[in-house]
This record gives sequence, C-alpha cells and structure tokens, in this order.
Amino acid sequence: MLLTATSTNALSFHKTRPASLQKTPSRLRRSGSEPDLIRRVHFAVDEEETSNETRPRFHSRASFVRDLPPLFQDGNYQLSTACANAMDLPDIAAAHARNRQSMAEDATTFVLDRLVSAMERSNISQLSIADQCAFVDVLLSLSTETAVSVEDGVAGCRIKCFPGGAPTDSFLVPGVLLKKRTARKSMRNTVDKPRVLVIASALDYHKDKESFSPLEIVAGLETEYMRIAAEKIKRLRPDVVVFERHVHRVAEECLAMDDIVVIKNIKDEDLRRIARVTRAAILTTVDHVDKMDADTILGTCKQFRVWTPNPPETTQKKVSKKKCVVFETDDLVTGATICLRGAKTKAELSELREILLQIIHLAYHLRLQRAIWSAWGIAPIKGASASSNGPSPFDSMYLKLRENSLSMRAALKLEQLKCISCKFVERKAQAVSVQRRRSSGSLEFEKPTQPCSCPPDIRTPQWPFQLVVSTCWSRLDANIPSVAEWNVLQFYNTDSDCSLGQFLTKYCFDTAAAVYKNAFRTHQLSFTHDMARVHIRVLSTQTQPTKKKGVGEVLKDMVNFARSVVQTSITPITWIAHGASSSPVYTEMTHDMLSYSFGKFLEDLIYMKPLPFDSVYPELEDAVADQLCVRYFACKDVVVAVSTERIEPVLHVALRPSLWESNQTTASLTNELFELADEVKALTMQKIDDSLAAHTLLQQTMQLKTPPKSIEELNRLRGTVRFWFVSFTEKLRSQPPQDIFAKHALFREIYDHAAHMCMELRDSSTQSTFKLSNDSDHPTSTALPAGWMLQLPDLPNESQQPSHATLLEELSSAPKTLSSVDTTATAAEYVSKIRTGEIQREKEFDVQLHGAIAFPDVVDVTSDHVFGSSSLTQSDSQQSWNRTWVAGSEISKIKSSTTSHLLELPKSILSWHPSLPKGVDEVVMLVNSSQPTSVVAYSLCSVAYHTQLTHWFSQENRNLEVVNEATRNNMLAVLRSDRRSNFEHFFADESEFQSLTKFSCKSFYATQFHALRQLVDYDERRYVESLSTCETYQSGGGKSGAGFMKTKDERFLTKVVSSNQLHVFLSLIPKYFEYLAKTIEDGTPTMLSKIVGVYRITIDDMSMCLLVMENLVYNRKVDALFDLKGKMEGRTADHGTVLWDRNFVKMFQGIPLALQESAMVHLKTAMMNDTTFLAAVDVVDYSMLVGYDKRKQEVVACIIDYIVKYDFMKRLEHHGKRLLQEEGEITVLNPKQYTKRFQTAMTKYFTPVPSRYSAIVPRHDDDSS
Repeated sequence: MLLTATSTNALSFHKTRPASLQKTPSRLRRSGSEPDLIRRVHFAVDEEETSNETRPRFHSRASFVRDLPPLFQDGNYQLSTACANAMDLPDIAAAHARNRQSMAEDATTFVLDRLVSAMERSNISQLSIADQCAFVDVLLSLSTETAVSVEDGVAGCRIKCFPGGAPTDSFLVPGVLLKKRTARKSMRNTVDKPRVLVIASALDYHKDKESFSPLEIVAGLETEYMRIAAEKIKRLRPDVVVFERHVHRVAEECLAMDDIVVIKNIKDEDLRRIARVTRAAILTTVDHVDKMDADTILGTCKQFRVWTPNPPETTQKKVSKKKCVVFETDDLVTGATICLRGAKTKAELSELREILLQIIHLAYHLRLQRAIWSAWGIAPIKGASASSNGPSPFDSMYLKLRENSLSMRAALKLEQLKCISCKFVERKAQAVSVQRRRSSGSLEFEKPTQPCSCPPDIRTPQWPFQLVVSTCWSRLDANIPSVAEWNVLQFYNTDSDCSLGQFLTKYCFDTAAAVYKNAFRTHQLSFTHDMARVHIRVLSTQTQPTKKKGVGEVLKDMVNFARSVVQTSITPITWIAHGASSSPVYTEMTHDMLSYSFGKFLEDLIYMKPLPFDSVYPELEDAVADQLCVRYFACKDVVVAVSTERIEPVLHVALRPSLWESNQTTASLTNELFELADEVKALTMQKIDDSLAAHTLLQQTMQLKTPPKSIEELNRLRGTVRFWFVSFTEKLRSQPPQDIFAKHALFREIYDHAAHMCMELRDSSTQSTFKLSNDSDHPTSTALPAGWMLQLPDLPNESQQPSHATLLEELSSAPKTLSSVDTTATAAEYVSKIRTGEIQREKEFDVQLHGAIAFPDVVDVTSDHVFGSSSLTQSDSQQSWNRTWVAGSEISKIKSSTTSHLLELPKSILSWHPSLPKGVDEVVMLVNSSQPTSVVAYSLCSVAYHTQLTHWFSQENRNLEVVNEATRNNMLAVLRSDRRSNFEHFFADESEFQSLTKFSCKSFYATQFHALRQLVDYDERRYVESLSTCETYQSGGGKSGAGFMKTKDERFLTKVVSSNQLHVFLSLIPKYFEYLAKTIEDGTPTMLSKIVGVYRITIDDMSMCLLVMENLVYNRKVDALFDLKGKMEGRTADHGTVLWDRNFVKMFQGIPLALQESAMVHLKTAMMNDTTFLAAVDVVDYSMLVGYDKRKQEVVACIIDYIVKYDFMKRLEHHGKRLLQEEGEITVLNPKQYTKRFQTAMTKYFTPVPSRYSAIVPRHDDDSS
C-alpha cells in the first residue's frame, strides 16, 4: 500500500519523523547519482561517560571485539583460506549462468502476470478486447527488450505517445527521439554517422544596456559577433549542433550555409540523454570552442534523421505535421526511446504509457536481482516466483509475507474493509491461473459489475515502490539505548534511495566520511521492518605497518590467500556464508550488482523465501538462504558483514490488568476446610480420650464398682463428634464453597461446632458421682490412702459447713508450689509419688483437698468463681461424693482466670478471629492479624461501614447502586466530589477461647474510591474477596524500602507508606480523582496504576497506612519485569524479580523494543497524558513498570510510585546539587525536567516498527519535539 500522510499520532513520538512522499513524479536514479540516504547519525552516548561534552567519545574497537558474535570474529571472515574467484571455476560459472537463465524465465512469467493485472485495473475500456490483448504482447516485448539492454533501465528510457495506427506499429528506437524539428526546413533530414556537438547554452548576442550607440552600429556588431561564433563552430566540422536555448538568426544562417543541422531549445534532461547516447561532451559556452580538440568534445551515433509520424484518422480539416528528430545508436545500452501507438486518443496512450513504465521498471529490477542472487549461488525453485493468493505487495520474485507478520495482519484487516464489488473481482481473478499465456485468446479482462465503494484510505496502489524502515545506530556493547528513526526508501529514486554500490562506498568502505568510519568502530547500523532486522557491521582488516616479512611469514600469507584477496581487492567483491561454514569462492561485483537498489536489497533480506543453494556448493548442501546467512562485501582492507535477525514485535500493549478471574479453585477452598475439620475432630477426640483416661484412673483409684456418669456422657460426645465430621465432610463434597464468603461461612460453622464441643466437654468433665466400697479398710495398691476418705465424714453438719467465700479463700491461699492433678499425666504422676512416699499423705491431705480433689455432698462450689464454668452439682445420696476435675485448672492459673485446656481451640481457627460479628446480610468475613488487608476486608463488609456509606449517599441525594449506562454520570459526580468521606470503624474480638484483640480501620475518601471501583468495573464483592487474604511481596524493584503485600489472588498490591507519604498523596487526591474522571468520561488512555483504596488500620498497638493499587501482571506470565525511570546511572539490578533501566537496554541489545504501530500509539498517548498530569501536580520520582511476554508478543505497562511531590526538601536538594554537580548529573529534577527526561528516555526504549501498510507523516528537520 502506498504510504500517505495521515495523523501525526503515527510517529510524533519520535524526535525525527519519516520523510514525506513527494507529490511530484519521482526522479529515477542513474548509476552516477549519490543521494544522502542516512541524513542523521544518532549515536548512543553513555550518561556516565559524558560530562560537558555533547560529542560522543569513541573507544578503540579492540574493546568491543569480544562482544561480537563468533561469525564476525573470524580473521578470514568466513572466507576459506584457499578461496577462488567464481568466474575462474568453470563449474561454478556455469551454475551461475544456469541460475540466471532460470530466474530470467521466471521473470518473464512474473512480468506477464503483473502486466495483465495492470491492464485489468486500467481505464482503457474504449479499446477492444483484441487491441488490449495486442497491447499485452507489444508492451511485454518492448519492456523486456528495454530492461535487458538499457544499462540504467527506466532512467535511460523515454516513452513517446503518437495517437493513431495499430498497437503493432509501436517500435523501439535505440537512442533518443525528441518531438523537435530542425531550426530550418532546408536543413538535412538524414545524416549517417553524424558528428554531434552539444552546447548547454544559447547562441545569441548580449548587448551592453548601459552603452549608448546608434542602432546601425549595434546591429552591425551583433551580426559580426554571430558570424565569428558560427565560424568557431564550423572549425570543428560538426554535422549536428544541439543547443539548450535560443540560437540567433544570423548564426543559424551561417551554420545552414555549411550544411550543419541546428536543433535548439532542448531541455536539460534531453540534452544529457543526447550527450550520453552520442558520447559527446557538454559545453557550457561557445567561447574558445575553436581551440578545443574535436575528437574530445564531439560525439557520434549511427544515424540522425527527422521522422514524421503518421497522423491518426480524424475528421478535422487541419492535420498536425509535427516532426521528430532521432539520434539512433547501434545498441540500447546507453539509452532508448519507445514510440507507443495504437490508440485514437492521447489519454488512452498516457494510461498505457504509465503501465509500460512500471513494467520496464519491474523487468529492470528483476535483471539486477538475479545478477546478485545468482552470484551468491542461490538456485530458484519452480513456482517459487509466484505470489501468494490475493494481491501481492511486492514487485520482486521469491518474496512473501510471513504468517502472522505485521504486514499480513494489516492486509487481512484492509481486506475486510473492502466493498463487495472489489472482493468479487479479486475472487474472480484468483480463480484464474497465475501462469497466463501470451495468446490473446486466453486473456479475459473482467470488469466489476458495480462501482467500487471502498473507503478511499484503504485503496492500495498498483505498485509498491518504497520500503519504510526504522534506522538505528546501536552500540556494540549494548550498554546505552539508541534512538530509532524512520526512513522511507523509494526504490531507484534519486532523493530517497541509493544503489548498493553507493551505500558501500559512501558509508562503509575506505572512501566513507570520517564520521561514519568512527561510528562503525563502536556501533552497528540496523534497519528494522516488519518481523526482521538487518544488521550492518564494518570489520576493518587494517594492520599496523611492520618490518619486512621473512620467508616464513610470506609463505604463511600465501597459504592464507583469503586475507590477501580482501586486503588487495580494488573492485568490490562479495560472498555468502551460512551458519559456521566458510565460502570457498568470492565474486567480483558487476555493474548490475552495484546498481541494485539498496532498498530492494533490504526488502529481499526481510521477505526472502527459504531458497536452496546450487548443488555446486557441497558445503551448503542442506542449507537455505535464510536468516542464518551472512552476506559479505569487501574492498581493499574493509569487510562489511550483513546479517538478518528475525524479531517478534510487540503486538499489544496492555495498560490495565487482565480480566478478573478466580485463582482459587473449588478444590483448593474445599481442601482447606477438610483439613481444618479434621484438625478439630482430632483435637476434640484427643480431649475426650484424655478425660476418659482420667476418669478411668479415678475409678480404679477410688475402687468404684459403678463407673461415673460422665464417662457415659463422654462416650456420647465421641459419637456426636464422629457424626458431625461425617455430615460436614459429606456436605463439603456435595456443596463445595464457590468463593471466599462461602468458605468463611463454613469456617465459622467449624468454629461454632468446636466451641460447642468444648462447652459440652467441660460440662461433662466437671462432675463425677461415685460411692465408697465396703472393704475400704483394705485398699488395693492403686487406691488412695484410706485416711483421706475416713476424715471426710467428720466434717461439721450443714449448719457448720463453710461458706463459699471461706472455701474460695482457702483455695486461693493454697501454696503455689504444690503439684497439680488437673491433667491425666499429672494425676498419674501424683499417685506414683504417693506410692513411693515422696508425698506425705496425712500432712498434705488438707491442702490437696483444697486443690479441688474432693468435696463433701454439702459443699456446692460455683465454677464461675473457680473454674469459669457452670456450677457443680451434688448427689442425693449422703454416702456419695461430688468429685470435680477440671483440666488445666492448676492453682497457679486460678488467680489469672486462664481458660481450661478443655476450652482450647486450634490456633489455625483462633488466628482468624471467627467470633467477630457478622457483616451486612449476615456475611462472614474473617480477620487475621498477620494479614493486614483482611482488616480492611472485614471493615468493608461491616454493618457500620455500610451504614456510613448509605448515609453519605442519601445526604448527597444519590443512589448507592451498581454502575451502568444510566447511573454512570451519577458515579462520575461522586468521583469528582470534594466532600471528604473518611469512615472509621472500631471492632474487637474477645471470647472464652482467646484474649482481647482490638482492631480499627479508617477508609479515606471512601465514597470516591467506591465510585472509582465501580467505574473501572471492579465488583465490590470481588474487591473485598481479594483483600481477605494477602502475603508479603518482595519485589526488589525500588530503593524506597517500602513494604509491599500482595493479595493471595494476586489481583491487588498493597503498599505500606509512612504517615508523611500518606499526607502527601491525600493532598493531591482531589486532582487525582478529577483526572481519572476525565479519562473515564472521554475514553482517553491512561497508564496510571490506579490506587483504588487508601486505609489506616490498627491491630492492638500496631498501626500502618495502606495504599491498595492494581497489580499489572495479574493473571499474566511475563518473561521479565522492569522498573524504568529514564536514566542509566545507578540503574542496574543484579538480583530480584524487578530489573532496571540498564538491564532493559542490555536485554534488547541497545536497540529500542519494537512495537506494532497501533500499540506504540496507544502507549505513547497514555504516557504523554499521564506525565503531563503528574508534572502539573508537581509529582516526581515516578517510574514505568513494564512486563514483557515474548510468547504472547505483549507488553504490559503502567506508571507507579506517583506519590512523591517536589516539595521544599526536594527543591533544597536540587539547588544544593546544582552547586556541586554539572547540570546533566543532577538526579533530583523539578517536575518539568523530570517529565522531559522521562519522555525522552521512552523514545529510546520503545519504537514503532513499520510494515508494508504503514502510514507516514511529513518530517521537519528543524522539529525538536
């Protein structure tokens, strides 16, 4: 598609813009023209290496050789030691000729196909089908003969149209034909082998205007002067004299008298063509012409003649008798003129003339292409020259668009926008065989039945005449970023393209300017287009002068013939190497090779099909001409290496996190609950087993015949626990939780059951009723001392029984050093000590009694005072005893009111504080002190927060509802509101199972952030669900040392900031809301990593400030993550998950990261919008977080850390460093300077990649934007 100037958004991101296309017809390049292809040289300069100097400092090339690939470090440059000239080897020379002939046959078919396609698209409907078919044969014959014979192709060819006659009357003149006549009719009409004199001036008399002389005298002087000038010309004895301008009448007469033909008023371009054809010198004046050597300045040709074309058949009375002069030569090398006839009107011939020019240009280009391709040993494949289905954007053979390339994507997109009529015609044309025969009977010119209704901006040109490339000079050490600039290469054009030979001579070889020689010592030149990048490096073989070589050194140089060939070659030579192999031959570059368009050369390398090499190269038997090939050009002691690299440009730039997806599956949620239920079951069963063991021990100790009732109760609890576990797990399997809220509800259910079991277990373990045995006088070995039991009935009667207060006082005054018998292990140890005599029975009986071993029937101890449980009961029988045994009720713990071990729950339950009140609509949200965001999540679900939020909206007369198209403006107004809405929520958790824990959460600008989350499609329920769990996140990306937390689902990042930083951000938050509201309302892109919540939380005595922001890489797998600030000094990260600027530059070899044009425009627009806003609010030290995913060809980017203002301390630091450092070394910049540096750096980090369908805009060299 012809690139036309469009919106400046395409490339205004660059300092330099692509050159505009000329609206005037392009001038075709001759072999002698040398345009300035590379208009600027942008060198990458290290900030650390430059101080006050603006000029780059070049280093010795030796320091960069180690960074070159192995292919470029070989001293022989992949040219074998015993290399030979390809023309000196008959087999290889024959193979080259054979391949050229095969390519020529393919070219004929290729040109015929393009010619017929051009005829089908042309507006020559007035011609009959027979004439159109006849023109196909004529145009093909004329274009092929001209392109093969004329040295400069279209540049040396002109086409003249003469209405009338038949298509077969068209003919080719080997020379120059001009629509001019001789100065006088009496002059000769035919001259064989004429002597031609060419004068680029007029032959006239210029009188002095300041002198006053009589008219007769002036006329006499004029006549005499003309006679003298004519006599000077006569002395050279020319047959034909060609003047660029007017010839005086007297001079004409004098020359005509000697039978000299005069032709005057010739254009400069035609004058040069005549001089080229006749090989005559162009004189600027006739002065001193008589003193010149005639053989030096005169030219000749085969014949000069005057030709009068036959006029067309017309009804007009007056017939044109315009004549033409012809300078005919023996061959077509120097130039040719095609006389086109066969149409009645000049408009039809003009249309055919444009087609013929294009075909000649195409055939000439294919001639040069096969010259250089055959020299590299490339063998064509039958049918490889044919283009793919649909219109091809190339006018070269053996090229194709690669799958999923930028050009292919653009072509498919444009194809979808075409009208039905054009699609029908194209499908009709695709059905016809690509190989068209010359016979006129086989050609059918299908015309669309309906007019084209395609949008004008998608119409592709008939011929692709140009290539847009991104040019970049990059350092070989890849430590410094480089600037990429777009260049438009219009093939074979004098202003925007050059030949391959001119490029090598002007920029690479020893004849190059000093600036380019110095550049290639430390840099390489890269041209990027679509999905390929061409690297050009200059490898100099210059050596220091040494002493005279000995015999051994001379013999060594003779063996190493390749180095000698490279260093002594005067004519440029070329060879190709594949992989690590070396080429056995080199080829001297012919005129056709050196004349090949440099733009076409780049196009071939970028789009070439994988063609094989000829079989005469055994070392390249299985190789193909692809990106593994390195093409070498050498002249004297300079070698130029050209390699091709396949790249994968970024197709998409994401400025927001991906769609919300749940990372927690149902299985993961269920597994956690299964484990928790199993843990509760195991702990409860362990408590029951411990209690049963203790009661069994007491039964054996007391020699009881009847087991206590509590044992039966404990057995019942065991069955209850098992039944609950089976029921709960079955419920989980049949109805697994779908989200965090359902999981927390089931978690709360597990807690409620565990708490209920603890209560029942405590109640069943606090009472045991048993009777004494009749044979208590003879206790067994396991029984307690009989004296203990005999003393109990001697207690006073009911009226003398001690009161509760007295008993509690005695219990409290018990010695703390006594052993406890509260647990099973303690009771067993106590009995063991009794047996061994370590404890005296009678002395310690009373104390142990008060240690809650046994109480008489008449004693009623309330556990609320002693054990923190329900009151004790007594038996109706006076011979029975009410024995209470509470696990964990040690005497030392009674005073501190610590809970019993029967009231202990797993820490995995208590750490989530499940006893907190439920939220709105009975929503269960748990809080974990080790996960601060859970405090925020609980607060957002609470009734208190919801009440405050509803109250604020009611005061503002707005509805609290989900955002849709109808309520969008309502939420935008809330977001822009400057009324503060800081909601603070206090809550605490205290129960029988754990101590008091206090919480608080203050939500700053709660209503505005609520509106923001609604406007950016963050569901409030999922937002709370994400904040319910978090973990510490070690990014290692910055120097601020701020703590980061990441939600378990990785949806959000939480940054812990100081109170001062929070105050700074709150001071600019109204403008932050206004800017986001504007971007949302207008739909403008933004890459700010949105802060969607600001909170201050407290957990007991700990307080922290949290900023909740989007996580850029949520649900994405990036290969590398970079934190870019736009400077190189001190920006190298040796470890960590986040890398810095110099790591970014090093990873991409100093060349800007290639992006698709639409992706670059999206990134650039968002970056410019955001940085302009941040500069307006005096924010500095922000950076761009970039994630690169090579597999998806995607970049995710956002601006982070925009909470630092350029305050008084920053100003003081900036002015202080200005006194100690140079301006370029100061790292603390004001907002405008920081923004400028940031934007400039991004132009070096990212660049758009052009394709065949890229749009270009005018470039202004004085534009510094």
